[in-house]
Amino acid sequence: MEEELYGPIVARQRQALGWVIQSARNLLAILSDILDLTYIDAGKASLDVQSLDVDILCRTALQLVQARAQAKDIQLIHAVVGEVERLRGDKRRLIQILTNLLDNALKFTPSGGMVGLEVAIDESQDQIMLTVWDTGIGIAPENMERLFQPFTQVDGRLSRSYEGIGLGLTLVRRLTNMHGGSVSLESTVGQGSRFIVRLPWSPAENSAG
Repeated sequence: MEEELYGPIVARQRQALGWVIQSARNLLAILSDILDLTYIDAGKASLDVQSLDVDILCRTALQLVQARAQAKDIQLIHAVVGEVERLRGDKRRLIQILTNLLDNALKFTPSGGMVGLEVAIDESQDQIMLTVWDTGIGIAPENMERLFQPFTQVDGRLSRSYEGIGLGLTLVRRLTNMHGGSVSLESTVGQGSRFIVRLPWSPAENSAG
């Protein structure tokens, strides 16, 4: 119908059809997250670990959220600090982690704001850090840990203003843990947030392509 294969549609019909399509996509995303969490909790999930190009990984995730960022007039920023070329992990799952974090950042960042993806190395801990930051509404300290619990938002009232049922960050933590890593949060109310995913890494990864 959207492509008018069954005949032309008027503006009001196109608008209504757009709502139906977006609702269907949101429902599909929710069902996908629920199935993923169920699969992980049942101990049936596994990782296809391989050497990955960090730049391609990040650019793929950013491309997946580009349209949403443009729709909200939010600037996407990509930065790499230091010599970071490759990492080991499951490509599909790492992209899922990054897109969930980027989607979350876009959701809570007002129009005209900024969302970024930064890559850096913590050599003292043998870790690679994938940080998604934003200039959004921020999170109070007492609410930070609750964000990673299933079906939880920082404030019940937010569910009326922002879409979602509170599964994205839970899935991010579970998938990160499966990679032997961790995820942490830094935030200031009214100024924005930084979600930091830390994964095992060594300099040898850069020559493992």
